[in-house]
Amino acid sequence: MIKRDGRKVDFDRATIVRGITTAAKGGSLDLEAIDAVVESVEDEIRLVGDVVSSEAIGKTVLQHLRRVDDVTALRFASVYKGFRGVEDFEREMSLIKRDQAPAPS
Repeated sequence: MIKRDGRKVDFDRATIVRGITTAAKGGSLDLEAIDAVVESVEDEIRLVGDVVSSEAIGKTVLQHLRRVDDVTALRFASVYKGFRGVEDFEREMSLIKRDQAPAPS
């Protein structure tokens, strides 16, 4: 995995679990649901190849969280994307709402 600063490090599943668990604290996601998200992320990352950026991993985690728990997704995004103000939360909430909207028929 390539970090934002260019360093190459080994993929660490525990880091993803820790990030999601922190974001899910007090929410509706249990450990089984968190594990399912992490497994889905790992499966998707394996398809990309041996070298993947931490940014791509973070985006993948966020996409999966948006599907299962919008509050956890918002909390995860606030740390992952480094929110600085209300506008950042509003923008992310609009993305979550867009992803949850039913497809036009």
